[in-house]
Amino acid sequence: MKLIKAFLFFLTLALTACGGADNEQTLQEAGPPSETLPTTAELVLKDSIMIDVMGNLSIYDYNARTGLFLAGDIGAGIIMMGARQKFNTLGHLVIDQKGQIIQQFKRFDRGPEGFGSNAMDNFFIGDSTIGVLSKLGLFQYGLDGSFIKKYKEINTLDFIGFSQHKIAAADDKGNLALGLAKGLEEAGRAWDSLFQIVKPMRFYDLNAYETGYEALETGEKAKYGFPDDPVYYPENDYGVRQFPPHVVYNDARKEVYVMYPKIKVLEVYDMETGESKGEIDLAPEHFGDPVKSGSVAGAIGGYEGLAWLNRGGRMASSDYLHIIQLGEYTLLRYSTAIPMDVLNPLINAGYRKDDRWPSVRREHYKFYYQLFKDGKKVVPDFQIPQLEPQKGQMEFNVHSLTRGVIVGGDGLNRLYVYMPNDGDFERDYELIYVYEIRLK
Repeated sequence: MKLIKAFLFFLTLALTACGGADNEQTLQEAGPPSETLPTTAELVLKDSIMIDVMGNLSIYDYNARTGLFLAGDIGAGIIMMGARQKFNTLGHLVIDQKGQIIQQFKRFDRGPEGFGSNAMDNFFIGDSTIGVLSKLGLFQYGLDGSFIKKYKEINTLDFIGFSQHKIAAADDKGNLALGLAKGLEEAGRAWDSLFQIVKPMRFYDLNAYETGYEALETGEKAKYGFPDDPVYYPENDYGVRQFPPHVVYNDARKEVYVMYPKIKVLEVYDMETGESKGEIDLAPEHFGDPVKSGSVAGAIGGYEGLAWLNRGGRMASSDYLHIIQLGEYTLLRYSTAIPMDVLNPLINAGYRKDDRWPSVRREHYKFYYQLFKDGKKVVPDFQIPQLEPQKGQMEFNVHSLTRGVIVGGDGLNRLYVYMPNDGDFERDYELIYVYEIRLK
C-alpha cells in the first residue's frame, strides 16, 4: 500500500510539471504592479498532501501563520442529503503541512468541559488554541484538547437559521467575529419583521469574560442586523432564508469581511473594535437578480414557496456561496441562475427527477470566482473547471457544492483544496491538493 501511495504522489508531481511548462508568469504578492492587468485566472496543480486517516473527515480551518489544518468528523446537528451519517469517531485533528496528525482529541461529551455531540463551527483562535461553537457555549481548547475556557453565553441556542459555512473568525488577541442569527423568541412575536429584529453579525472581546464555567455576558462589543436591502424587507417574496452570513478574517488588514448570499456587496468591519468600515461593491459579471418564489402543484398549503425552492427554484437566482482568505487576497464564489423559461417546465417534477436536469444544469448553472485585494477586484470573474462537479457525483446533486472544498491558502501560490475520499477511486487516505492561482 505504501508503494501505491508513493506512486500516486509522484504521479501528481509529474502532472504538475506538465501543467506548469508554459511561460506564463505568476503574480507575486510582494512584486511591483504590472503595467498590463491580468485578464483571467487558472488553477495549476503543484503538490498534494496525504493524510493517513479514513472516515467522515472535514477540514474546518487553516492557519496561514502556523501552516496547520483543523479537521475532524464532528456532528453538525443536521442530516444533509447524501451525507455520510457516522460522526464523532475521529474527533478533532490538527494536521501539519506534511499531512501528519500532530494532535487528536475527543471532547464531544456533555460534561463541564465537553461541547456536546454537535458543533456549528470549529476554528482556530490565534495560533495555539481552538474554538468549538455549540448549543452549550463556545469552548476554547489547546491544540492538544486541553480545556481552557467556556463562554456559556456565546452559543447556538435561539438561532434562526442553520448553516454549514464558516460563521466565525478570531485573531490572536482574543477578538471574535461571529455570524450567528440569534433572536428566535423575539422574532416569533413579530414574524413579519423578522429581518429587522434579528442581529446576525456580532463582535466579542473574549478577554472581557470572567474565567470559569458560568462566564458573564460582558464581552459583546457590537452587533449588526441584516443589510438594508429589498430581499430582507418584511413580507418579501424572494424566498430568502434567515441564514447567518459568511465570515472571513483578513489578518493583513485586520478586517472582517461579511458576505450575504444574495447581496452584491461585501461588508467590512474592524476586528478589534467591531466598527463598520463600509462596503466593497462586488460588481459580479454573471450574477442573476433575485427571483420571487413560485409555487408547485401538490404542495402543502402555506409551504408552496418552500416546495418551489426545494424542487429547483433556488437555482433561478444567483447566490454567493463561499468566501476564503488567501494571504492578502480574498476569493469569493457565486452561482449563475437558470432562466425561468428553462426552469419552469422542470419544477413540478422536482430537482433531479426529470431526465433534462443534468443537461440544463451543465448549460446554465455554473460557478464563478472573484479575486479581491485591498478592496479592489484584480481580475475579471473567472471559472475553475477542476472544481466543477460532474453528472453522477454527489456534489452535482447539491446546488451549492463544488468538486473539492477550498479550505485556505497562503496567497496565490498555495491554495489548499480538500478532495474527500468518496469512492471515485479507491484509496485508504484523505487528500488535500495544493494549487496555484495563476493570473494571465
